[in-house]
Amino acid sequence: APTPAPAAVVETAQDPPSPPPSSTSELSSADPLVRYRTLEGLNRPDQAVEVLPLLADDLGFVRRAAADALGRLKVSETVPDLVAMARREKDVAARLAALQALQAITGVRSGPGEPVATALSASEAWWVSRQRAEGRVP
Repeated sequence: APTPAPAAVVETAQDPPSPPPSSTSELSSADPLVRYRTLEGLNRPDQAVEVLPLLADDLGFVRRAAADALGRLKVSETVPDLVAMARREKDVAARLAALQALQAITGVRSGPGEPVATALSASEAWWVSRQRAEGRVP
């Protein structure tokens, strides 16, 4: 029996995935998704000073990403800003990110009577425990 001809390879033109922005210049973009993606890509401690203004961004998910970035960069000079954010933040996820960043930088773990645990109300603590049970936060 004759062998079937190989299937034709069809190439589709696709835009290559855009790489994450490599500089902090995108942190001032009008597009919140660009700010968010830029924050996710930061990895040098010297970039922390440019992240600080985003702790007060209009959008909670950007504030959360800013706190996450500072926790990843572990620059001790950002602790006062993160403490201020944790005290004033209304968005629970963003406040949790600030508290986790403080833990990452200072090494202080959460527990009964410790600052991170007492900074959350009972309902917020319940929300955090649910997120942890679902593996969404450490």
